Amino acid sequence: MINQTAFKADFKLISREPILILFMILPLFIMLITRLFTSYGVPLIIDYLNFDLTPYFGYILTMALLMAPYMLGTVCGFLMIDDRDARMFELMSITPMGYLGYIVMRSLIPFSAAVIYTFAGYFIIDIFYLNLPLLTLIALLNALSGVTVGLLLFNYAGDKVKAVAFSKGLGLLNVLALADLFSLPWLSLLAAFTPFYWVVRLATVSATPFALFMAILIHLFWLFFMIYLLRRPTG
Repeated sequence: MINQTAFKADFKLISREPILILFMILPLFIMLITRLFTSYGVPLIIDYLNFDLTPYFGYILTMALLMAPYMLGTVCGFLMIDDRDARMFELMSITPMGYLGYIVMRSLIPFSAAVIYTFAGYFIIDIFYLNLPLLTLIALLNALSGVTVGLLLFNYAGDKVKAVAFSKGLGLLNVLALADLFSLPWLSLLAAFTPFYWVVRLATVSATPFALFMAILIHLFWLFFMIYLLRRPTG
């Protein structure tokens, strides 16, 4: 079962790797930069370029918040790759904990940190209104995305060097979350199959029952698909 010892052990592993520490604190740094940009940069853009970014504040906020699951998921993936290299993954999978217990244990930090960062980022940036139920849902969806990113890296990256390359590619996919801005139906349709797109859509377009359903469905689909791929080699 998951316990405080496992939680502390993960923090100890993270503290030994500078790149993991960087990934843990980078979302907060991005949120602070976003706050400075919207407070001081946006007025300058209006004055000198006569271009008002205020209508796009919802997109700016959600894109900043989406950096948390991407960064924290990378931390999760690194920890799991370390376990695989140390052959701990095979050992965990045959213990009473099993695959699902192992995934939950490894997901504790990225899941909880993604929730905390989402709430913290919303209040730090403070440029766009989201009601509490919607903000809570977005925090939970971000947490699920963080776990999914970690599992994806574990499934497809053979080592941590490849995991870094994969994580950079995933960062570029975040652009699909802005698909609606381009007014291209085919691009929005393509983006609708990615989790991040629905977080932005819920916040900026409309949190209709259909959008809520699709957001939850897409996030759960990718999460369980990654879990399926994790179990397939021994299934």
